[in-house]
Amino acid sequence: MIIFQVTWQSIIRGLPRNILAFSMRLATDSLPSPSNLKRWGKRVLATCPLCSCPQGTLAHIINFCPVSLTQGRMTWRHDSVLNHLVSQIKPVAPKGVEIYSDLAGQMCNNAVIPCDILVCNGYGSKPDLVVISRQSKQIALFELTCPLDRNLHKANSFKSNKYSSMQTDLEAKGWKVYLVAIEVSSRGQILKHTQTDIFHTLKHFKIKIHEQSKLIKSLSKISLLCTFSIFHAHQTKEWVNPAFIQH
Repeated sequence: MIIFQVTWQSIIRGLPRNILAFSMRLATDSLPSPSNLKRWGKRVLATCPLCSCPQGTLAHIINFCPVSLTQGRMTWRHDSVLNHLVSQIKPVAPKGVEIYSDLAGQMCNNAVIPCDILVCNGYGSKPDLVVISRQSKQIALFELTCPLDRNLHKANSFKSNKYSSMQTDLEAKGWKVYLVAIEVSSRGQILKHTQTDIFHTLKHFKIKIHEQSKLIKSLSKISLLCTFSIFHAHQTKEWVNPAFIQH
């Protein structure tokens, strides 16, 4: 069983009542997903209305539906969390520390790592967030995932392995590399070791987040709010990415 390291009370404080009710039902799998509606005798089939998967479970709706993935619904959640993280790091980064992310307008010539440091393309070539200190020849590769709660550890291993080759290539060029897999679950869970890894790594670049607990809570809430929107749009065929959720 995964222990929620950010207290539930701190996460839900200040949430609108409808979001609070949603979060409780999300935790107990009691939302009206197609599978639950069939189980409750309210519909004949448990088919996902977007992709016609015969098992429209809650997990399918909020994390695995291929149509949702193709339309960018899950990417919007991921990028909303990433955007907030970047927005909190950039203003407190010392002069000379470079920060790039896999978001529009925040890359370097369509890459996240400048080509004079490493030329890379293909699978595992774009970490979500990169922090670089040329003076100390250090580079941090942050990779974000918004998995189901039960897949937090699995996602961590997958992302760490995905960028292991890049880490090896950078180390061969004399760089000190920090590889940090960040998991913020679709319900807003962030494990304690993930929090520690984020802030411990940033310290190597003299980046100090003064309100660390506030940042963690904000990342959690953003993921939860995005999941709320994704679930309530699961019967809507069309999807246009809204603006990133701010907190």
